[in-house]
Amino acid sequence: MYVQSFKETLVDTIILTKFQDVLRPDPNSNVTDSDPIGTGIMWHNKACYCLEISATDTHYRLVCKGCGTILIVPNEFNTYGKLRQWCAEQNAPRLPKQVDSWGEAAY
Repeated sequence: MYVQSFKETLVDTIILTKFQDVLRPDPNSNVTDSDPIGTGIMWHNKACYCLEISATDTHYRLVCKGCGTILIVPNEFNTYGKLRQWCAEQNAPRLPKQVDSWGEAAY
C-alpha cells in the first residue's frame, strides 16, 4: 500500500511582500507546491480572512477578504511553488549594479 508523505509536499507559508504579508495554507487543504493557484483554502497573515483568487488573461489577483490587501501576480507563476519563487524575487534586496564617479549607486 502506497502512503504519500505530506511533510515533504505540503505548501509552507509563502512570504508575499517585503512587509511580511504571508499566505498560509489551511491545515486541512493538503495543498502542494505543484498545485495551481486557487487550489485549496489559503489565509492571509494570522488574523485575516481567506483569500479570494481570480484570474485574468495575464494575471492572478489575490485579495484578502478581511483587510483588503491586494497582490497582482503574472499568470505564468501559476502554482504555489512558482508563486513562492516570484515573491522571493520581488522581495529580494536590490543591490546597485555599479557606482558612478560621485560614489552614488547607479541601478
